[in-house]
Amino acid sequence: MKVCSLSDLHGNFIDIPECDVLCICGDIVGLVEQRSIEQSRHWWYNRFTNWVNKLPCKKVIITPGNHDFFLEDAYKKGYLEELRKDLSIRTNGKLEILINSEYTYEGIKFYGCPFIRPVKFQNGKWAFEDDYNEESNICCYDNIPRDTNVLLTHDNPYYNSILNHFIPKNIKYHLYGHWHEGSSFIENNRYNCSILNDMYNIKDNFKPIVIDVNKDIVPIKEDEIPLPVTGDIIDDEQNLIDEDYELDTESN
Repeated sequence: MKVCSLSDLHGNFIDIPECDVLCICGDIVGLVEQRSIEQSRHWWYNRFTNWVNKLPCKKVIITPGNHDFFLEDAYKKGYLEELRKDLSIRTNGKLEILINSEYTYEGIKFYGCPFIRPVKFQNGKWAFEDDYNEESNICCYDNIPRDTNVLLTHDNPYYNSILNHFIPKNIKYHLYGHWHEGSSFIENNRYNCSILNDMYNIKDNFKPIVIDVNKDIVPIKEDEIPLPVTGDIIDDEQNLIDEDYELDTESN
């Protein structure tokens, strides 16, 4: 199965190579529409579904990001299933939305988790901030199934130590974004899929991530996974420039 992956579109629709599945790892809606539920609804129901229908793939599997306020609204207010059905109908069954949920296609299990570690000094400002409780050591990342073949998260595990801790280490492929120019660990099938740089421009010579996923994947043992040689885990105490510090375009 050929799987293509993108992240952090922020309203930019790009061409992709022909594939079986396109995965999108969050921050999908446009910057202008992101904070208006009604403008976002129109964007998702019209512009996004029109683009999805034209893509040269059989399935589009998405997990939202911290800019996708409309999808968080649907998740929190209980109309996510209605939204899923509506967008599926508009794409002839092509689109799947994963929010802490899984989807199996042709024997390959995909799991999507949109939650991010809250941005320092901006707690409560963004969609899908994680609910990690230090005392109980329980959070949304703890629900990721160990038999997942392809994991989609919005946050980058090399910039979120809590996410990195909870991810089952035997997962074969991990796709993510959020930190536009954040680290990948390609040797271990961990990919930053963002199409944009930190200035919110499409990266020079950008090419979508494309991987061949075998449905007969044999999970690797946790003690066989090497530690990353690039992109050390970064915690809140380090002085970083997050994509969310760069630009906040609001629309009422």
